[in-house]
Amino acid sequence: MFTGRRLVLLVIIASVPALCGCGSGGGGGTISTVSTGSTGSTGGGSTIRTSPQGGATFTLTWGTRSAGSEIPAAANSVVISISDSTGTVASQTAVRPTAGGTSTVSFTGLPVGSLTVTTTAYPLSNGTGTPLATGTSSVNIVSGTVSSVTPAVVSTITSITTNYSLPTTPINTTNTVTASAVDNNNQAVTLSASELTWVSSNTSVISVTPSTSSPSCVLTGVGPGTATVTVTDSLSGVKASFQVICSQITITPTSLAVSVNGTQNFTATVSGPTNQTVTYSVVDTSGNPTSSGGQISSTGAYTAPSAPGSFQIKAVSNADPALVIYSPVTVQAGSGNITIN
Repeated sequence: MFTGRRLVLLVIIASVPALCGCGSGGGGGTISTVSTGSTGSTGGGSTIRTSPQGGATFTLTWGTRSAGSEIPAAANSVVISISDSTGTVASQTAVRPTAGGTSTVSFTGLPVGSLTVTTTAYPLSNGTGTPLATGTSSVNIVSGTVSSVTPAVVSTITSITTNYSLPTTPINTTNTVTASAVDNNNQAVTLSASELTWVSSNTSVISVTPSTSSPSCVLTGVGPGTATVTVTDSLSGVKASFQVICSQITITPTSLAVSVNGTQNFTATVSGPTNQTVTYSVVDTSGNPTSSGGQISSTGAYTAPSAPGSFQIKAVSNADPALVIYSPVTVQAGSGNITIN
């Protein structure tokens, strides 16, 4: 009887330090009670034991281009999943702070030893959507301590394309170009304007003005020629390039006053594209085809009609039908031509 009681007393005393450690916050563990059953006349008994545990605090940096630790600017949530050899032991979803910057996610009651951490950034605040970035790392959990962790993430973008498809961009005109991205499963990945750079290889031909709110830029034709525009995602390093031809068309004479049945040669000049040929036609003052304004040949030789009127000579680039120029023509009674260049 006395011996049995003494044994139980010794077990309880030996366990006191572990209990005190938990109460003071040093152990951070969970105490489990396991029944030992009863023997002889001692009645029921129990043994108290502790399961070693620790914690981890993760610091997330939201969209501030810190290599290896940045959460994409388009991400509105991050899911942190911690696992061991048996599977997932803990998981939390962190929502992007309104002001951005940094935030922390804390885990307690983690089993000691080396654990695997999977960090995934998502476009939606509930941890869903096509992942924008993901990364796997390890953390060593020590009993009674809290480990500080900065999770590593890598962009999921594997390819970027743009929607630019125009044959040319005429001088002094603008075009908006939008970029899009996919991952290795060909799933669309959200791009952020702040993480894209747009560069023109020749700003005297094409200038670029990046958008601050969407993954796009505005192209402006500056001068005839060819330039290559490249868009690069700063997180993944993936880029896409496309060629832009800045075109220009001029015509001489720029206007004409001609007598009925008079003649005049027009010359339209195209700069920029390789194909510099044009197609001539006679149109009315609204730009509509007309059969009463005279005739013009494929080389630009114009013959005025037999009746007075106001018309236009229209020249269209064969390389780019959007590249058009007009020369006003006034057909008047009498003789003699007045050309204005």
